[in-house]
Amino acid sequence: MWRFSIVNLLRTAYKTGKLVIPHQYQNHITDLTSFNRFINPEYNKLWHVHFAKAQPSHHQNVDYLGRYLKRPPLSNSRLLHYDGKEVIFRYIDRKTGKQEKHTSTTF
Repeated sequence: MWRFSIVNLLRTAYKTGKLVIPHQYQNHITDLTSFNRFINPEYNKLWHVHFAKAQPSHHQNVDYLGRYLKRPPLSNSRLLHYDGKEVIFRYIDRKTGKQEKHTSTTF
């Protein structure tokens, strides 16, 4: 449900000209067919989405959102490598309490 909604939102934004394609993808995404070819694999990926429980006070909700919206999800100090195709970063594994490395490809 979540993936479907987000991908449909992106498709609608692309069709109406409201989606800004990053410069590095503009040569690859030139029409709706190429956009769909780019976005379709996202349906099959596992998305890790976490929604915190709403707080009883709207002020607490705004404070919570403000903490996460004003900073990047991955700080520069955790980045170990980025070459445009792959990113490696460190994180704390909550199960073991140990620092681990994760490698992910960009899209």
